[in-house]
Amino acid sequence: MKNNSMSREELDDRFNQCLRKAMNDTKQLVKGEISEDELGYFIIFLSFR
Repeated sequence: MKNNSMSREELDDRFNQCLRKAMNDTKQLVKGEISEDELGYFIIFLSFR
């Protein structure tokens, strides 16, 4: 059986990557646009808090 779960460290790393990407894209920050991947990781990240 394939394990689809992510460790807390993997989740934090992916969230931080998405956050850095968003912070480096001023157009994205101004418009408040978030990709589906970024939103998904953010929701998962918040569920672990």
